[in-house]
Amino acid sequence: MNRIWLLLAVVLFSMQLNAASGRFVTISDLHFNPFFDPTLVADLKAKPASEWSAIFASTTKKGFGDYGGSEETNDALFASVLADAARRLPDADFVLFTGDIIAHGFQKRYGMAAPTPEYEAFVLKSVNYVLRRITETFPNKPVYFTLGNNDSYCGDYKVAPEGRFLGDTAKLITGTLLHDPANGPAVAVSYAKGGYYSVALPQGQGRMVAVNTILFSRHYEEACGPRVDYDPAKAQFQWLEMVLKTAKSKGEPVWLLLHVPPGVDVFATLKRAKGGRIESVASMWQPLHLSRFLDLVRQYQTTIRAAFAGHTHMDNFRLISSKHEGAPAAAYVHTSPAVSAQFGNNPAYSLYSYDVNTFAPANFEVYYLNIADRGEGGWRFEYDFVQRYGVPSINVANLDRIRASLPTDAERRAWWERLYNVSHTATPAIDGTNFKGYWCGMSELTEAAFTDCYNTQ
Repeated sequence: MNRIWLLLAVVLFSMQLNAASGRFVTISDLHFNPFFDPTLVADLKAKPASEWSAIFASTTKKGFGDYGGSEETNDALFASVLADAARRLPDADFVLFTGDIIAHGFQKRYGMAAPTPEYEAFVLKSVNYVLRRITETFPNKPVYFTLGNNDSYCGDYKVAPEGRFLGDTAKLITGTLLHDPANGPAVAVSYAKGGYYSVALPQGQGRMVAVNTILFSRHYEEACGPRVDYDPAKAQFQWLEMVLKTAKSKGEPVWLLLHVPPGVDVFATLKRAKGGRIESVASMWQPLHLSRFLDLVRQYQTTIRAAFAGHTHMDNFRLISSKHEGAPAAAYVHTSPAVSAQFGNNPAYSLYSYDVNTFAPANFEVYYLNIADRGEGGWRFEYDFVQRYGVPSINVANLDRIRASLPTDAERRAWWERLYNVSHTATPAIDGTNFKGYWCGMSELTEAAFTDCYNTQ
């Protein structure tokens, strides 16, 4: 048996050598907090974002914050994650940023009961500072970004279609992040309209499609900005279907960039459990939007190579089932761990490898900063997906096998539980009391399917 595994390893290694491999960095849920040192705020308000680094350098506050604390990501943590990622992968092909630039409760931290021109200018400077720091760390490399629920002038889940925030940040997306003059005008139009865009990779390997999942969320409010005379979620679906249809006709593989993943908010749902049963499910998305999205993904499953998300702050994946009962899953979504430690996870980022010919992700590694020791150990290697789970690559079939094995494979389950909140072992997010809920949430994305899984398994 050992000889067979050795032979398989040799064959896989040979295949990897023959495949043209690219690499990229993934970060998510930064939740940058420029207010971490109140003594600096007056200078930050008065000075342009280009001078913020010098202002932050003058702080006497040290450290990287704490689990669940109000500080979230201070400038030291932000600088640290960028420096470590660039040290390990200085020649990254590109960077994926799956949303949430600014901290929770940004408006309250600023001291405003409602948005004002002064407040909006400060938000824009904060966004400008973060995005420019990323591009300065990875010069001349595209940064593919999608909106998080905190990324707006108006507050959580309140980004306004055709509003000022999208109009103001469209210039940053096209001019600062993408380095793509040819596609810039088209990106600016769709992003300014609804916060979504599609762009071909410079090398012609595939297409990045950034979806504004905030419009699909059950929490979304069209509370600020101009009132549009159309359904913004419906308009985005029409655009997304056109993009996928065109990509399929060209044989162009696609990656979807999401913030809020499709499926169930397991944490919120388990709070509703009574007597070991679920009667009410908290969905991440509006059910009608979820149903339409799942149908689209199934329709174009041969075109969509992968989907990346954030929002939960944890390291996990979700599987989109096939429309045919008993058939293999149609697609997967990898939810990236957060830089912010707000939800009890260690700060983290990922380094991905992919086949540049097929645009298929191959593997990823996670690196993290242990907040428990105040970050004194520096950024550490946490795990290599292929090595840890003993599979040839990351794809929907292998992820489905991993998910199916968790109830019976004690060692694999223990690792999955540990890695979920990025090795913050002092307060694990998953244990024997809630395993079933999180396991069901990996594949049962609708309210009915999750309820059936949880109440009958």
